[in-house]
Amino acid sequence: MAANNFPKRVTPKGVAIYPRLNTPDDKFNKAGQYKVKLAIDGDDEGLAKLREEVEALIDTKYDEVIAEITENLTKQGKKGLIKKTTEAVSKVSPFAAEEDDETGEETGRVLINAKMTASGTGKKGPWTRKPAIFSASGKKLANPPMIGSGSVLKLNVELFPYYAANDKTVGVSFRLEAAQVLTIVSGGARDAAGYGFGAEDGDDIDDMDVGNDAPFDTSSDDEDDGL
Repeated sequence: MAANNFPKRVTPKGVAIYPRLNTPDDKFNKAGQYKVKLAIDGDDEGLAKLREEVEALIDTKYDEVIAEITENLTKQGKKGLIKKTTEAVSKVSPFAAEEDDETGEETGRVLINAKMTASGTGKKGPWTRKPAIFSASGKKLANPPMIGSGSVLKLNVELFPYYAANDKTVGVSFRLEAAQVLTIVSGGARDAAGYGFGAEDGDDIDDMDVGNDAPFDTSSDDEDDGL
């Protein structure tokens, strides 16, 4: 596959988990990193198509790596190491089943991670970049509001096949390019769905306008509280 010619795809919509799309996270990387974990409905047809394409890219990259290892060892006169070396190479998937924190059971959603390096130095000198952010209507946002956990997003990602020689794994990473914000939860706030609540039958309670004459009953059930 030619350099810088990797496929770009739009993910199905999903719920953002601890996104860093407004400002880069530089806690562990001085270059900074924009990132988002997206939880997608496991039954989404778009997810099935994306998974199929990613698996094909991994298979192709795996074959290339095995061929390269075989060729290099043959040239070095080490054919006896080919079987052992190639068998150590494994494939890893960028898709993970989401599990409930308390029960450990699968939720039915699938997690993917997308990342973008925020800065670096190239042949032309230092550079910086950030993901493009769009509204649900498709308007590009120059100064988007804070995008927090629970926001519903679609991502534009570059599918980057890789071989990690240190642990001998072949996979595909999602390089973040842009995000479309379908619904937003600002800051760290979460809506009911973000906490796992759905609509139920019961009293329809509205927020109370708290003021000087708010109907709080501050009296005690006991006439004498000992004070």
